[in-house]
Amino acid sequence: MGAFGGFSDWKSRGLIIECISALCLVFLRCNPQILDEDLHTEGNLNMMNEQREKFDFQRIRGVQEGLFIRNINGAVRIAGIGESDEVTITGWKIVRARTAEDAKSHIGDIKINVDESSRELNITTNHPVSGSGVDYRVDYDIQIPELWSITADIKNGDIRVSRPRNTLIIILSNGTIDAEDVVASVRANVTNGKVRVKQNLPERGSCSLSVINGTIDLLLEKNASAELRARVTTGLVFVEDLSFTAKTSTHHEFSGKLKDGKGRVNLSATNGVINIKGF
Repeated sequence: MGAFGGFSDWKSRGLIIECISALCLVFLRCNPQILDEDLHTEGNLNMMNEQREKFDFQRIRGVQEGLFIRNINGAVRIAGIGESDEVTITGWKIVRARTAEDAKSHIGDIKINVDESSRELNITTNHPVSGSGVDYRVDYDIQIPELWSITADIKNGDIRVSRPRNTLIIILSNGTIDAEDVVASVRANVTNGKVRVKQNLPERGSCSLSVINGTIDLLLEKNASAELRARVTTGLVFVEDLSFTAKTSTHHEFSGKLKDGKGRVNLSATNGVINIKGF
């Protein structure tokens, strides 16, 4: 099924998305209070002196059945690995400052806590607020058993998750969520940025994606059975390559039933574009 609302070709869609993105950018610049105070400032971006410290944790699965991670600034990558009982947590602590000496002296401000005392493996990042000539960042690369559930609370940065086979929950303030090869229910909320999900929806599973300012891209398996609803306040909704037994649509809203409608798909954007495509 082609995109609805009178725009069926990708060139037209690309132009529309660019226009909406530009309007969102103007909105953000005119409303700086909605941006997080911890985002890197222009002055911070000009700090060229950087200190890095690598970290590496190896764990054998105990009673844990899931992962929880909280990060402030930085990229997070999580991969589910078959029937593995091993958990690997690697990455970099990064400090940028005006001088090499300042960067080196502040690397110890970053603390990574790994708590194995509950059913979830808890990873939390702690460091002072970036500013006053010092910028903090932590990048993670994590491998876990693919049947673990995943919960991530990220302030600023991109997060990529691959091969999750249990519930996936991500809360992100500023950045991009990229979830691929998902065979699980998903809930992802972004304030400013983008959500991209490729999902094989489980029977009676769910997909709930929301963004305040940005874009949602959902690739949904064509044989999915679900009630689907998508709505934008300011922007457009596009749907293609999916067969619905019933549907209603406008420029800003779409609802339809896929097969028996056993699962639930709910997508919402305040300012932005929602793209839904079957694969």
